[in-house]
Amino acid sequence: MDDKRKLVTYCGLYCGDCSGYSQDIAKVAQKLNVQLERYKYDLTVKAMFSKQFKDLDQFKENLIFLTQMK
Repeated sequence: MDDKRKLVTYCGLYCGDCSGYSQDIAKVAQKLNVQLERYKYDLTVKAMFSKQFKDLDQFKENLIFLTQMK
C-alpha cells in the first residue's frame, strides 16, 4: 500500500495537508506565546493599547488552544 494512502482519514481528507498533522500552526502559536510572555506584552497592551486589545484574555486563551492543535 502506498504510504500516502495511510494518511487518508475516514472523512476522505489527506492528513499530510492538515496543519494539525504538520503542527505548523501549533508551532507558530507556541513561538508567539513565548515571545509575548518574554516581553510581558500583556503589560504593554494594558498601558498603551487597552482599547485595541480589550479582549486580550480571550486572545491568549485562543493562542494556547492553537498550541495544542497537534
